Amino acid sequence: MEGAFVKVEVGGIEIELLGARAARRGRTLFVADLHLGKSEALRAAGAPMCGGDTGEQLRRLDQLVAITGVERVVVLGDLLHAVSGVTEGLVESVASWRRSHVWTMSVVRGNHDRVLDDVAGAWRLCVLDPGTVDDGLELVHDPGDASRTQAWVAGHVHPAVRIGGAANAIKLPCFHLVSGLGLVLPAFSMFTGGLCVRSGAGDRLFGATGRRVIEVGQTPARASGW
Repeated sequence: MEGAFVKVEVGGIEIELLGARAARRGRTLFVADLHLGKSEALRAAGAPMCGGDTGEQLRRLDQLVAITGVERVVVLGDLLHAVSGVTEGLVESVASWRRSHVWTMSVVRGNHDRVLDDVAGAWRLCVLDPGTVDDGLELVHDPGDASRTQAWVAGHVHPAVRIGGAANAIKLPCFHLVSGLGLVLPAFSMFTGGLCVRSGAGDRLFGATGRRVIEVGQTPARASGW
């Protein structure tokens, strides 16, 4: 199964997987793990970073909203990266970006979102606790926090999969459909690593190339780090 988007059922709820590392349900777009401020945090730690990752992500998100026509964006945790990365410049840049939009933005608290409440007002965010149920869909950051009693979506893991043979294998961020009941989204940020996931019985993996979604198949992927 391959295309610019692929429709799957998560606990009986139809969701579209998009090649641009996002998922859509009706008028809602789901993304996960933007890690805004990561380059700022690394610079604060002394690493030579050029920056620009935040602007790139916001432009990609703008394009997705325009193409899909959604009215709401839900971030499944880790909108932010670190406290040290939430600079005055970042706060104002994102605030200015949000002022240009009429669509709403909700964020499920993630483990990196320690100062989310401090920016929620300026960024016009609705902050959600993990486990919030949205029209029959449970929203969590960490898949381990899902109740497993109903359909759920999550992020956190930065799932990836290797495709191709040993000599020409490539690694792609991927969607992990867990037993038909849960969906783990790839990290929206391109400035992150990824962990190759192992699929269990009844699971499905879909690589995201940026433009297309490719179902990898039922063969378990080799578990490894980035």
